Amino acid sequence: MKRLLTLVCALLSFITMMGRAQIDTASANIWRIYESLEYSEGTNNETWFVGDRELVHDIIGKLMARGAVRDLQRNALHPEAQRQLASLINQDYVEIMCVRRFDSEIQRLVLFSPYAPQVTDGIAPIADKVYMTELLGGELYEKIKSRAYPINGTSTRRLATQQQISFDLYLHLFNPLFMIWQDTQLIPDPSEMKDPNVPRPVRQRRWAVSLFGQLGNDYLSLPSWYKSSIIGGLKVSYVDNTQIALKERDYEKLGIWVGYEESINFTVPETRTGVSNAFLKDRILQGSGAGVFARVSWIPEYNIPEVGQYMKFSVEGAVAITEKKAYGAGVPDSFYSVRNYLTLRGSLKHLLGIFDVGAGLSWHDLHSIRQFPAPITRLEPTSNNWVPFFEVGISQDGSLLQYAISTQLNYNLHGYSFFVVKSQLVLSNWLGVDIRYFTGFGTLPSWHYDNYIQLSPIIRINY
Repeated sequence: MKRLLTLVCALLSFITMMGRAQIDTASANIWRIYESLEYSEGTNNETWFVGDRELVHDIIGKLMARGAVRDLQRNALHPEAQRQLASLINQDYVEIMCVRRFDSEIQRLVLFSPYAPQVTDGIAPIADKVYMTELLGGELYEKIKSRAYPINGTSTRRLATQQQISFDLYLHLFNPLFMIWQDTQLIPDPSEMKDPNVPRPVRQRRWAVSLFGQLGNDYLSLPSWYKSSIIGGLKVSYVDNTQIALKERDYEKLGIWVGYEESINFTVPETRTGVSNAFLKDRILQGSGAGVFARVSWIPEYNIPEVGQYMKFSVEGAVAITEKKAYGAGVPDSFYSVRNYLTLRGSLKHLLGIFDVGAGLSWHDLHSIRQFPAPITRLEPTSNNWVPFFEVGISQDGSLLQYAISTQLNYNLHGYSFFVVKSQLVLSNWLGVDIRYFTGFGTLPSWHYDNYIQLSPIIRINY
């Protein structure tokens, strides 16, 4: 009887194992058939990356808090893998890839790092819609599925070329910007095909065209309306590394601005007659014609993912091309005017991982013009003003609260100086304020102002 019972148990065990193997094989075959029914690049299978860093942190935080980040065998991550993943997350080097099937539901969430794929490739994707909803909650799941956020990404799991049109509206009283077109492309790296274990750098580049505006020039110590001109034009920018652009607000490998500078003349009365330190002062400088404006900025190299230190150089200037034949009633009989200027600047960001420092040299001409009695004439020879400047500050990008605080010293070779304090605070990259204070010391010439303040709200809209 014992032999018969043993034989029956062995037979049942064998049949059970065979049955399980057949079920697993059938399941795998069904899954292959299911996947083969989809078009790899068609509308039935969409793949994209979550480009909102706060949303990425929110998703990963929920997955980790509920123990859903596991290895490919669905076991808890090894402590060393946990440490490496936490380090990548803290540096914003982890992305989330979403795969949506033909039924409009998200089929997979995949964690991926272009810097250390050997870490994230060992993490199992979240591949069940019901389980995904339980982990994230219905509201967050629907938000991810809606794609109502920036779509970015840097891995080879994307298409080789991605062209898209998006809009970035930066509302600022003194430096507005409106991006009207962009083209993002993958940068091929042959070395990765030879050795898939080599850490993969970010390899996406982006070209963008924007409309821009500018009032004044801080490095001439002539901000906003005191410079008596307004600039508008087109900007073309090239970003050789989109991952850096997510972390650095001002990063672009190459930027070219070309615009038209138009003079603006209006009267700003003093708040109290005879008070030289009034907040609003009578205009001393006036516009005397239109000009052509140009600026070029260039970043030679970016050191990432270490301290993120980089140099940035820029050249900016305007050349007058017309001169007014008549002036309005609000313009004094005699006045001063700046018609041409040039600024050279170099800056080093994240020095010692903390400081932003910069230095440069500005030049502008100065014209003394009389309109009455007619005809319009020049009262004095044109003078040249050379203004070396130095700047030091701190900044933080890529976080919930972004800030840039700096001090700047402008020294005119005629013997007077301007001390400038700039502060910019932006919450969650969409709402903030920009405050700048200028104060002069030394013997200021009659055409210059002694102190003034700039204040502008900041609103940024991406859609």
